[in-house]
Amino acid sequence: MLFTVDPANIHHIMSSNFTNYPKGSEFKKIFDVLGDGIFNADFDLWMDLRKSAQCMMSRPSFKGLH
Repeated sequence: MLFTVDPANIHHIMSSNFTNYPKGSEFKKIFDVLGDGIFNADFDLWMDLRKSAQCMMSRPSFKGLH
């Protein structure tokens, strides 16, 4: 497992080089309670889920929920 709080590292892992950090079966087993959502998905599924989440969160009706 890898832990970091450095914003540059997070950007590197989560955006520019996401495919280099697959989660693998052990991670998925540990976090099985999360299902196949964005937190357990590897690159292709993650990209689809991320686009869907961004679309939903950019809607004015969602932004008005605070």
